[in-house]
Amino acid sequence: MTSDQIVALTEEEIKALNKVDFSDDAIKGTGTSLTYRNLKDIVASFLKQDSKLAVPYFKADTIINMPAFNTVDAQTMKKEEIDVWDSWPVQDAESGVVSNWNGYQLVISMAGAPNKNSNHIYLLYSKYGDNDFTHWKNAGPIFGYNALEDDQQWSGSATVNSDGSIQLYYTKNDTSGGKLNWQQLASATLNLAVENDEVVIKSVENDHILFGGDNYHYQSYPKFMSTFNDDHNHDGNPDRTDNYCLRDPHIIEDNGSRYLIFESNTGDENYQGEKQIYNWSNYGGDDAFNLKSFLNIVNNKHLYNLASWANGSIGILKLDDNEKNPSVAELYTPLVTSHMVTDEVERPSVVKMGNKYYLFTASRINKSTDAEGTVAAREAVGDDVVMLGFVSDSLRGEYRPLNGSGVVLTASVPADWRTSTYSYYAVPVEGSSDTLLVTSYMTNRGGIAGAENKSTWAPSFLIKMNADDTTEVLPKMTNQGDWIWDKSSESLVHVADQNSAKLPNEDFNVDYYAVSGYGLKPHTYPTVDGSTGVSEAHGVLTVTVKDGEDKKADKPETPVSPTEGNHSVDDKTNKPDTSKPADNNKPSADKEDKPTNPTNSDSPVPTPFPYFPDRAANDNHSSNDHHVAVPEKPSTEGSVGDRRPVAQATEIASPVPEAIVATGPTVLTTPVKEESVTETEAPKPAKSEEEVQSHGVAKADEVTKSDESSKDNNTKVAAKLAITHKTPSVSEGPNANILTILATIFAAIASLSLFGYGLVTGKIQLPKK
Repeated sequence: MTSDQIVALTEEEIKALNKVDFSDDAIKGTGTSLTYRNLKDIVASFLKQDSKLAVPYFKADTIINMPAFNTVDAQTMKKEEIDVWDSWPVQDAESGVVSNWNGYQLVISMAGAPNKNSNHIYLLYSKYGDNDFTHWKNAGPIFGYNALEDDQQWSGSATVNSDGSIQLYYTKNDTSGGKLNWQQLASATLNLAVENDEVVIKSVENDHILFGGDNYHYQSYPKFMSTFNDDHNHDGNPDRTDNYCLRDPHIIEDNGSRYLIFESNTGDENYQGEKQIYNWSNYGGDDAFNLKSFLNIVNNKHLYNLASWANGSIGILKLDDNEKNPSVAELYTPLVTSHMVTDEVERPSVVKMGNKYYLFTASRINKSTDAEGTVAAREAVGDDVVMLGFVSDSLRGEYRPLNGSGVVLTASVPADWRTSTYSYYAVPVEGSSDTLLVTSYMTNRGGIAGAENKSTWAPSFLIKMNADDTTEVLPKMTNQGDWIWDKSSESLVHVADQNSAKLPNEDFNVDYYAVSGYGLKPHTYPTVDGSTGVSEAHGVLTVTVKDGEDKKADKPETPVSPTEGNHSVDDKTNKPDTSKPADNNKPSADKEDKPTNPTNSDSPVPTPFPYFPDRAANDNHSSNDHHVAVPEKPSTEGSVGDRRPVAQATEIASPVPEAIVATGPTVLTTPVKEESVTETEAPKPAKSEEEVQSHGVAKADEVTKSDESSKDNNTKVAAKLAITHKTPSVSEGPNANILTILATIFAAIASLSLFGYGLVTGKIQLPKK
């Protein structure tokens, strides 16, 4: 930093910098880190709408509701057209290809009546290799009819057992008694039969919970609730912005053993909390980027809150050898973590192709800590969903982000269009070592694209994995609901451009209020001054969605719905036993990776949450929420965690470039002070000339006058730093504060210079002998 930039630091910023841990050592319990730099690069790629990454356009007027879901809803017991969303095929656990079960392809789907909080899973089937979307049939809800609203089943995976039964792995979600989505990994065995050319569910057995978090590698629901009311931004109010995730188990067999890959949040091995804001390694960029990002976060109460809660992870566990009634044999450190970036990395899956293991997950920028990135993505496209990917040379090895940042797919159309897609799921193409078929559902549910347009299966398309760890979308598309790519799969029926990707009544005015809550009343919205460009209208925040260069500048604004938040606090209970091993999922020649023994945590007494009356608005993990930051400067007092003082970071003294990155949204290029305007903060009213003059005089008195010599400026820099920092003793050694050292040096140099100047000019005279 330059001397002027040091002078510009506020006392709170100096205090915050003194808490930073600049250690380069790998953090125990991290796995591969999805960093803040990665997040910014993901947003930049999203805004470019690169054809190698952008989801293809689909022709809106060719998309139909899924005929197989004109059926009786398991919960409401009424026959109607219902929404279908997260879906997965029954796959070979080792190769990942869709299984041929007695001549049929089988798919399991989450589905439910619109706006009824009906979240249950159904079995679908059609002849193996049949590409006709209308030929799919519904075998009914797997767990039967008269299902309960509070006993939900969320997404997972399935494979064929050696006896021909289907082993289902899914998410059991409990919302009874006011619980906030208590998710646990579960398994059940499906016994099927073919009767009169129909696949029927004969029985379901061995339905049981596999894993609910061990609190060491993975957060449990009771641990999540124990800190849900903590106050990280120190405003005197509970944050209540944490997001609990333990779901979406994906089965994979490797070297004869079955493993589950799942979405999760980290446990005590590397837990959430304010400390992660002060961990330099979580930023992932060069010193200039890290510093500016850090100051942006600590000066923004909203971002500080979100960043302290974010501890998403992609977990892995090993099952025992009991195919039909499995239990957890071993737990490991997460494969990927996203501390300070996001709590939510959904529907993870691992696909082995050749000698490489590809890990994919779906996510939303609006569930991250990049508030300005969310606004930018929604302005540019009208949505912010992505598919992320990583690659490794072994199942539990070190994963590298694909395309540099991890981004593999970016949304192409607004969230309320008929052709909006999400929940991307990659299926191997049999016989190929570099090509995957991407499936998804289309149309956000709850009548977002019109009551008549239900959520349905989207057309699938191909992506290619290149040898240099890059990816690209191929110009190959299928009919709706095609899970198997073969020579008969390609179809041009749904190929479109941007104009034909929307229905006649669709525009670029996206109501995120409705998209977020599926028509339900939202939670609390922050107040944002209209002069920021993010205005408040009818209780809904709005931004303008851009439709390319040829659109008019005066098109209507797009509502943006802020959410409750998604991130987490530092828990002071259930600390790990020191005997538990660390596991970074990295090969080691001299140390065997020893897993911990899994345990399910005890169930707490259900407690209703009156402050969360509209729980249903956030009851499904695919909701499309958004936070709009309201910049306030938090106090950083009371922050915890092992941190090294600024003296360890000699890079702080280096100049900061004017710009951090060439493209995409960036953090502020100067330190944010209480008087400065952030990306979402209202600009201050223009000051009068007298105010400007008086303000300038005050600043000159506090820092330096424009006509002062450089040595006088150095003296004042030192004086300012000396106000807040005690001069360290020699015994403090390498942990001494670098700013304090600089202050001392500047003061000494300035004093000697002034002394010499006085001698030369005669203003200072030495006593005569």
